[in-house]
Amino acid sequence: MNTAALLEDLGHQVVEADSGQEALECLAQRPEIDLLITDHAMPGMTGSELIDAARSLRPDLSIILATGFAAEAVTQA
Repeated sequence: MNTAALLEDLGHQVVEADSGQEALECLAQRPEIDLLITDHAMPGMTGSELIDAARSLRPDLSIILATGFAAEAVTQA
């Protein structure tokens, strides 16, 4: 079971995006989104880059960066 399916089973509404750019478009178009969960490795931009861009659009947005990469790799990104 993936994260989206788990969250839906728990009663949350989930919007999935296939890239960082698509996630930013969703955030811009859907003000009801109140949490961003992202991986570090994505097509087009890193999770860190997405977080920076999302904070520019929505400074109060709660964000979780979840990744399988070692902490050193994420810190250096």
